[in-house]
This record gives sequence, C-alpha cells and structure tokens, in this order.
Amino acid sequence: MEEKRRDLLVAGLYLGDVTLALAAVAGELPAYVKDFDLAKVIPDADALEPARREVDSFVAGGEETGAVPPELLRRILDTAIEKGRFLSAARCLTLLGELDRRVDDLVRSAGEKLKAGDAAGAARDVAVASNLESETAFPLFQYSGPDLHARCTTAPVECLTRAPADDAVAAALAYLLEGEKVRAFIDGLDAEEKRSLFPHVALERDPGMRDLFAALAEAHAALGEIEGGRLAALRADVGRAAQVTAALAGFLAGASPAGEGTARSLERLRRTAGGLVKDFEGLDSLLDDLQLKRVKRRIGNLLESEDELRAAGEVVKPGDGGGRAALDDAVALIEEFRRNGILEAVDEIEAELAGLVVGLLGRRVHSEQHWQYLRELAFKYPVSPLVCCIRKLNDRYMVVPRWDGALTAILREFLESGPAGSR
Repeated sequence: MEEKRRDLLVAGLYLGDVTLALAAVAGELPAYVKDFDLAKVIPDADALEPARREVDSFVAGGEETGAVPPELLRRILDTAIEKGRFLSAARCLTLLGELDRRVDDLVRSAGEKLKAGDAAGAARDVAVASNLESETAFPLFQYSGPDLHARCTTAPVECLTRAPADDAVAAALAYLLEGEKVRAFIDGLDAEEKRSLFPHVALERDPGMRDLFAALAEAHAALGEIEGGRLAALRADVGRAAQVTAALAGFLAGASPAGEGTARSLERLRRTAGGLVKDFEGLDSLLDDLQLKRVKRRIGNLLESEDELRAAGEVVKPGDGGGRAALDDAVALIEEFRRNGILEAVDEIEAELAGLVVGLLGRRVHSEQHWQYLRELAFKYPVSPLVCCIRKLNDRYMVVPRWDGALTAILREFLESGPAGSR
C-alpha cells in the first residue's frame, strides 16, 4: 500500500473517522483527500505510533481488497464512539451490518442498568443509541429548543416549563433524545423511571449544565431584585399618582370658575384631570405585563400637565376651599417625580430586564430578538429551553428563567445532590 493511503488509514483509526479509511482503499483517491498531509492534520507523531503499528499489522497480514477490514472497522468504531464521532460510528456499523443490533443492545443495556439503579449508566447508553439513530449524530437543539416555545407567545400557560412534573419530564426526554427505538424505550418507562433517568440524560446532553444553572440562579436573583426593588418602587409611585389624580379630578368636578372668562379654562382642566385618571387607573396591570413604554408615556402625560396645573389657581374660584389641597398635591407629586428622575428610572428597569438574557448567554446577539437568544442558548446549553421561557417586555419578548418550573426543580436538586460527573 502506498504511503499516502497508509497515512489515511492511520488518521482514520486515530481520529475514529471512517471516511478517511474508506478513502484509503478507494480505487481512486477522492478529491477531498488529494492534498491530505498527515503531519499537518496530526502533528504529534508519537501519539500516532499505536495507530500506525496497528495499520501496519493489518496491511502486512492480508492482501488489498478495496475494503476496510472488519477488524479495523471495529477499531475505528470504538474510537468514533469514544470521541463522539457518531456519524462515523453509525457508518461503521452500517458497513458491518450491525447498526440495528447495536442500537437494540444499547437500549436493552439501558433498561437493565435503570432497573439496577444505575441511572447514569442507562443515560449514557440511551444517549449513544440516540446518536446512532440520529441523521445528524446529535440533536440540533438550536432548532428544536426554540420550537418548544413556539406557542408561548399566544398560550404561555401551556409552556413545557409550566407543565406538571410527569408531563414535563416525558416531554423533556422526547426533546433530549432522538430515534424511533430510543423513543419507544422511553415511552415504555413508567413515570418514576423517566424521572430518575431525566437529569442524567440532561447531563449527558449538556455537560455545561452546572454553569447554566449558576447563570440561571444569577438571572433569577436579578429578576427578583428588579421586581422587589425598582419595579416595586415604580408601582408605589404610580399608585400614589392614581390617588392624587383621582382627588384632583374630584376637586375640579365641584369647583367653580374664578370669573366669567375662566369657565372654558376650568372645563379644559377637568378634561385634563379626567384623562390623567384614566391613564393611572390601568397602570398596575400594565406594570404586571411589563408594558413599560406605555407606563412611561402616561407618567409623561402627568409631567406635561405641570404648567396647566400651576395656572389652575387663576381658573378656580378662591372660595372652593379645602379641596384646593388636591391641586397642590398634584403639583408637588410632579415636582417629586421630576426630582427623582422617574422617567429615567423606567428606562433603567427596561434595560435591566432586557439584560437578563445577556447574563444567561454571556453575550449579546445581533438581532436582540428572543428567538435568536433561545437559539444561541440552546446551542450552548441544550438544557436551557427546559428551564427558560419568554415574557413580553413592551412590544417584544425577552428570555427569562423559570426558576419555579418542575424541570428546574428536578435538575437543581440533582445538581445540588452532587451526582457523579456533575461537578
């Protein structure tokens, strides 16, 4: 065998790449290996020695047949599985005529290990079986993850993160594992078996799950601080504004014009006060829905009425007495809001909420759209779509942690218990 073909076999064995091995025995070298240079692909010559000796023994022991010997295929298969090259592993098994049998063996082994209490071992077996069955060798979580939340904009209560524990676990396993035989195996498990298997499968799919939960805990804490701090203070401010504007409207409704030429001005004041009452009546629900831009506009309407309210003393008849305190209170509240920078505070709350997902992912995405964040998160942390959801912020959506979800609780308890391999 010529040197280049021998090098291709060595590389195929060392890397677990059956494509290189098949190229080595092809009648004519494929175009993609014409410029192959083993020293450039694998510079560590010492690391190659075991593979080189093994290839030499295969080459010396038999004639060239135009096919990779089954013994060498099995060695490439073992390396491919060890290195996570599951497309190569599946192709090796197909060439050997053993793909279905290997998947069946892995699924059977997973069942036996699960019954014996080895959920971690069962998870490894079922994950490998899933990869061998998969057309892409590993689920494309960057697409299937966001799909879990495709209906969350219209039916958030139906989100996987809000489902009862048993239903959520079953759906999560279906998301994490592919393959007809693997899915049939999962469907045949009872609820307790699925629940014991789930966190181990999650860790198999997402070795960075502990880092994800550290970021998730920080985002949850930050969200709690926003809701219990700045947002709570804003809610209190708009609550006071609702009371003040209601009192102002009540006072103006019974007030008399200061003179013949002020009746029209008084009527205009009443309309202004009535509009402010309507603005602040519904503000609490807008805050619940994080419609901060609308909240800001309505607070802005109050601030813009300052000059008109200050001039009201010349419009209202002096004899309309104690109720004039409502007018003074309104002006004082506007002064307070301006002094404390309430509009800027609303902007800061919005920025902090929008930044939660940046902390989760560790960077911004160009589009700043929730679906792009979901996609990038699922690619980095395949488990993230199971413990995050979306929440509307003004006219768009943001990604937020679902700290109280059933799946989050199961995985958090699993990580806190210190399972083997989770640290």
